[in-house]
Amino acid sequence: MTRLAHAFGTIVLLVGLTCAAFAQTSAPPDWTATVSKAKQFTLDGRHKDAIAVLEPVVNAYPKFADGHVWLGIAYEAMGREQAADGDRVGALKALDTAVLHMTHGFELGGGENPEITIRGLVDLLGLLGRTEAREKTIATATARYPGLPVVHWYAVQLALEEGAAITGSLRTARAGIPGTEVSARLDYAGYLAALVNHAPTSAKGTLITEVNALCDEAAKARPGDRRVNEEASRIKNQLAIAATPVDATRGPAADEAGVTGTLRAIVSAQATYSAVCSVGFFASTLDALGRPASGSSSGVLSADLVPAAGHSVLERYGYRIEMTTTPAPKSPASCNGVKAGGSASDFSVTARPLPGRSGRSLRIDQSGNVTAIQ
Repeated sequence: MTRLAHAFGTIVLLVGLTCAAFAQTSAPPDWTATVSKAKQFTLDGRHKDAIAVLEPVVNAYPKFADGHVWLGIAYEAMGREQAADGDRVGALKALDTAVLHMTHGFELGGGENPEITIRGLVDLLGLLGRTEAREKTIATATARYPGLPVVHWYAVQLALEEGAAITGSLRTARAGIPGTEVSARLDYAGYLAALVNHAPTSAKGTLITEVNALCDEAAKARPGDRRVNEEASRIKNQLAIAATPVDATRGPAADEAGVTGTLRAIVSAQATYSAVCSVGFFASTLDALGRPASGSSSGVLSADLVPAAGHSVLERYGYRIEMTTTPAPKSPASCNGVKAGGSASDFSVTARPLPGRSGRSLRIDQSGNVTAIQ
């Protein structure tokens, strides 16, 4: 599954999005069953089987956009796996075929979910170093789908890569994504916030100002919408972390993305522990999260995130990870052997770079908010 994350993971997250700006040929008979079977084959690593069920569809319905898109996805998955196995020739052949079909799908209107097609094609062209084709695809997608946040993200990213001013791309995005589309504008703000880390100093201020403005406008447009306000707050937290300077003289950079994933995994494990094992209370140690309940072979936290026996601190990704809790003397015994009074009423987790490593210090609370700390 790891090898398929780039080719398939985004698709699972975006499968509900639709932007049918251009009509496509009607789906052939049994398309739903066919594509479902192809997806499962792809997830199982049976790429040739996925291709075998999709190629007859493309041959019989050459103007059916989704057929080309999903066949391109299958070839991409196969190519990436071949590359991981060291088969460079096979990988290049499969990836070339993936580009061919994804391009056909894009030219036929993008299919039911153009964002899937655009992401797949642009990322593939970048992977293969086809700069001109990638730039042309981004420009075409921006003109064709002005209301789609991801196309403007690619346009801004391209401007940053080329050292060009980004103000024009930002204006185009504001004109293209309607102010009434609050969720779309927040999606776009989140994309921009993710660019701040790697943006040149000359562009950071412009990006930060735009992200903050988009979040403030969204919150003002939907003052009573809890989800909108939570998302705006999350993006601003992400932005604050990205804007926190790092003292690079301290040594090699620690893996911030890796440790952020670990922090979120701990919060997720705590939520499970609280719901099913400790009647609303939390584990007071990482060891307790990794301890199996009776009749189970594993805890709610992956064993590789549990400190060695006798230790309370975890070292991962160049960080020292430590959990702080508030004792709950009235907590009941847990399902995995923690005695009564041994759980916690709340918790937070910090991650600080190890000596000799540079990076931001981070904190996550039980609600999942990550912030930069001193």
